[in-house]
Amino acid sequence: MPSSSQLIQKKMAVHFLPESPNFQKAIVFHHQGQLDQAEKIYQQILAIDPRHADSLHLLGVVAYQKGKHEVAIDLIGRAIEINSNDASYYSNKGIALKELNQFEAAIACYNKAIELKPYFAEVFSNLGIALCALKKFDNAVASYDQAIALKPKFAEAYSNRGIALQELKQLDAALASYDKAIALKAGYADAYSNRGLVLKELKEFKAAVVSYDKAILLKPDYADAYSNRGLALQALKQFDLALESYDKAIAFQPDLAEAYSNRGLALHALKQLGAALDSYDKATMLKPEYAEAYCNKGVVLRGCTEFCVNGLMTGNRRISRSGYDLKHKESSTQRSH
Repeated sequence: MPSSSQLIQKKMAVHFLPESPNFQKAIVFHHQGQLDQAEKIYQQILAIDPRHADSLHLLGVVAYQKGKHEVAIDLIGRAIEINSNDASYYSNKGIALKELNQFEAAIACYNKAIELKPYFAEVFSNLGIALCALKKFDNAVASYDQAIALKPKFAEAYSNRGIALQELKQLDAALASYDKAIALKAGYADAYSNRGLVLKELKEFKAAVVSYDKAILLKPDYADAYSNRGLALQALKQFDLALESYDKAIAFQPDLAEAYSNRGLALHALKQLGAALDSYDKATMLKPEYAEAYCNKGVVLRGCTEFCVNGLMTGNRRISRSGYDLKHKESSTQRSH
């Protein structure tokens, strides 16, 4: 389910102690998003005082924000060697580790942060994300519950909790969790999109389309929502509309292999077999290990006309597995931050 894609993580916490004017100036630059200026001042401070833990830590945060996750881990780790009592150091190191898929190490960091600061709601939520990545969904739900107990209006924790509950096939509870997230944060596109996934699993296809439409209204370039909307439309046998939805997804995210493969399903249903084969070829070109797209292409080549719309959860995607039936994949569910 949900890369966000783009499980965008909770932003790194930036906590600091009163310091010199230069350090305070760096903090201002940092909060304004002027990372190069902040980085330069942190480096100047460290040139004078190599053991300035806050500068090491925040230099690591800058590295993380620039996508240099290994550098971030090293810098924050050095800060921890100097000051092992700041929960935000461990929390932020955990976030960087998570970006490198080092989930066990991230969990260890989050647990240390919680040990130092038991009321750190954001850490409990990020711990849940890492536990989900390891498919420890029951533990993830418990972690999200802790986050919500500490911060009752924590919309992101409710949305992430919905993802874990969905993986556990507790669909009604997942739907309620997404609804709570939306009630707390009305413009929450990811929660609407995730809600659509649950409704589709509940075979409430029209309601799923409405939820995807709301996500798209809030985030017009939301490729995953367009792609998943296409699957719901296919389930309603609205293949032309499904095709339009896949084309929108591809327009906004040309490398979205799932959209090409699912587009092939719609084209097959419309008996446009040549175009369907081309779409499957594009999917496998983008994602060479994409077994479902190869299988679907094989179905077309065999002249099979069966169309399968029911899916089984596999990792963060749903696929159908039934003989030589056509297989679909949903785009990644968006993890909230």
